[in-house]
Amino acid sequence: MNALGALGTVPPVTTYAAVVLAGGRSRRMGSDKLAEPVGGVAMLDRVLAAAAGASEVVCVGEPRTTSLPVRWVQEDPPHGGPAAAVAAGVDELDPAALVVVLLAGDLPWVTRAGVEQLVAALHATGTEGVMAVDAEGREQPLLSAWRADPLRTHLAAAQPLHGLPAFRTLAALSRSTLQLGAAADDADTPEELAAARARLSP
Repeated sequence: MNALGALGTVPPVTTYAAVVLAGGRSRRMGSDKLAEPVGGVAMLDRVLAAAAGASEVVCVGEPRTTSLPVRWVQEDPPHGGPAAAVAAGVDELDPAALVVVLLAGDLPWVTRAGVEQLVAALHATGTEGVMAVDAEGREQPLLSAWRADPLRTHLAAAQPLHGLPAFRTLAALSRSTLQLGAAADDADTPEELAAARARLSP
């Protein structure tokens, strides 16, 4: 596994497709976290804005109204966990897609620039994927970019995926890492949501 520093100048980004996981139960938040406003924008809409450069966006979860057009799909059975959701989303993408970006729906600090840095880093390496790393050095599998063919092959071979975490499933692929700091932080609890609001308040 190779570690890359944050890219200073982002080269032109080639086409990529995006899969956004938007089907969690928000147990630790106590409310629908994806609908919670952060900086005046629902958290899920912030993530979709970060993926605005994608050729297509598939959201995995129960359909809801969003600010940008997306296609909805749900893993079978529903609420099958992150790995099953990733597989369901990837299956729904255009088979011609060459690069897939995976995004959690609860990343309040993710930006379009950060997503494009991941895609650019993937094209600069020989690995099958690039995972973002947060400020504490933890890899974030649901802020990552992957070459579509090995990702599809691996997910198909790894079935059944019900109940499996995304990191355990994706870690079998070769990957580099890219330091993206707070952009890789999610918001699972009221305290994390309050911190995001404090930083991003209008």
